[in-house]
Amino acid sequence: MRVTFVLAGQARVPIGGFAVVYEYANRLARGGHEVTVVHRSAWATGRGLARQMASEARGILRRHVSRIPAHGRPAWYQLSESVQSSIVPSLRSTAIPDGDAVIATSWEVAEQVSAYPATKGTKVNLIQHYETWAAPAELVDKTWRLPMHKVVISRWLRDLAHDLGEGPRTTYIPNGLDLARFRVLTPIESRDGMRVGMMYHRAEWKGTDDGIAALTLARRQVPGIKAVFFGTDRRPRIPDWVTYVHQPVGADLVRLYNSSAIFLHPSWTEGWPLPPAEAMACGCAVVAAANGGVSDYAEDGHTAVMASVRSPAELAEAVVALVEDTARRVAIAHAGNATIQKYTWERATTSFERLLLDLSQG
Repeated sequence: MRVTFVLAGQARVPIGGFAVVYEYANRLARGGHEVTVVHRSAWATGRGLARQMASEARGILRRHVSRIPAHGRPAWYQLSESVQSSIVPSLRSTAIPDGDAVIATSWEVAEQVSAYPATKGTKVNLIQHYETWAAPAELVDKTWRLPMHKVVISRWLRDLAHDLGEGPRTTYIPNGLDLARFRVLTPIESRDGMRVGMMYHRAEWKGTDDGIAALTLARRQVPGIKAVFFGTDRRPRIPDWVTYVHQPVGADLVRLYNSSAIFLHPSWTEGWPLPPAEAMACGCAVVAAANGGVSDYAEDGHTAVMASVRSPAELAEAVVALVEDTARRVAIAHAGNATIQKYTWERATTSFERLLLDLSQG
């Protein structure tokens, strides 16, 4: 097949949704398909020649400053050389190669993709979140109802598709993990049970403030608790007792997970969050706010300890309980690690590939 993924912009720092797209692109190309990833220039407006030329000039400058090469290949992700990658000033159909399937990857581009001529291929909307944090619900819902097949990555998004009347045009394919990379290196039993990992993000809905508040409460009960955060922010707003690692990738991220006994995930809403899944694969006991996405693989009291969304007190209680009960922490870490093994990229890619073949031939 000839498959095109359409992204709304470029990512100079690691972004989970982009990583999922790049992983699918790599694996489909490895399977013999002709794959293209098209990124819209972050500065393009498409309004008038002079403005468009100015936009392209700003885009060149922005790529230089952000160290994003003109072909759009991210420095933080190894996109295969067999995947064609480009940055275009606008997503008009002439910028998109003809093919068998063309895939929108966010609400921002779904309407344009749905209007492409049939020569661009069967139209699919890969939905990784209910993106009301980026646009009003009525605009997001409108893109869900476009005449395109939907691929959703979690059960709660599948349920939402049904509620919007899109059940028959929706397929549930949860994300995968590279389990050859995200794995236990430090035995679960021998870890420092006081060490808690967490991802730092400034977006309010990521719950970072809740996580900091929870760990502050937990440290009042158990002063020896240590915290290590990671993220893409160069100047995080964190307490002085938190260790911060800026943008760990590859083996550095795996080592960070393996250095933690507990992983705290305080997000209010997620499509199918990668960090707690990666932490499980690396042997952490996960404490999570019960958002829809994490519930795909986190079962309270078995593979994780769940708390109410936006409840630092409950998160703190869960962290303290695991710190004070090593046997329970170890049991939950092992159960989570065993459960997450079924979420392979091989399984996800096979399902995605089969769907694209069926749709393009149907």
